[in-house]
Amino acid sequence: MENAEQTYQTLYHKFSPFEGKRVLDLGCGEGGKTTYYAGRGPSIIVGIDIGKEKIARARKFCSSQGRSDNCHFLVCSADHLPFKLGVFDIVISEDCFDHYSRPESVVAEVHSILREGGVFLVRFDTYYNWGGSHLYNFIRIPWVHLFFSDETLIEATRLIARQLSGKRAGEKRRETYEEQAEREIYQFKHFVNRITLKRWRKMIGDGRWRILWEDTQALGRRIPLLRLPLLEELYNSLFYVLEKKAA
Repeated sequence: MENAEQTYQTLYHKFSPFEGKRVLDLGCGEGGKTTYYAGRGPSIIVGIDIGKEKIARARKFCSSQGRSDNCHFLVCSADHLPFKLGVFDIVISEDCFDHYSRPESVVAEVHSILREGGVFLVRFDTYYNWGGSHLYNFIRIPWVHLFFSDETLIEATRLIARQLSGKRAGEKRRETYEEQAEREIYQFKHFVNRITLKRWRKMIGDGRWRILWEDTQALGRRIPLLRLPLLEELYNSLFYVLEKKAA
């Protein structure tokens, strides 16, 4: 929730304010940002996630903030949305498209539940970006996943976790370094889809979408050199504003 205001003011509000709109938040996690967005005036905002425990915490947090009147949460998969066709005005997806097992299906689902002229706001980093392995809490060498095998990265993560536990014994933590490492290794093995910028552009380039905004260096410094094809694939943080075209 602490980061939600910057995201909303810098990205979302600039292109598609939430006031009076029906909004869907894909991959909402524990609902902090969704709850904040509920205070930006949407008629309704729905957060979805596949994690039952996350959704339970999201509902509890939202209630504690007094936002349950227009903010709701649902356990479901983004590639199989249980909503009527054309029911939403805005769909947002932040830091999720690099995790979906079937991202093409998610794009198709979003297209179906958006009204004509509805807006899809998407932000994520691709696999070939500097931290694409999502093991950067332990291995902080940029692009390390491009030079070493998955097995080597996993072994290194576990080794570093053991070393940190030894150096910081007695430190109060919600989970041990070993537990954190295993959780992130599981995510790396099962929930990092290795999506590339090229693949993403192919997904949205089938004529069903109008690209209102394309930014491959979202929230960062604009460096023209990084717009070159190879560098753009290696150094990016994507933000897209897509409008559903009329049939």
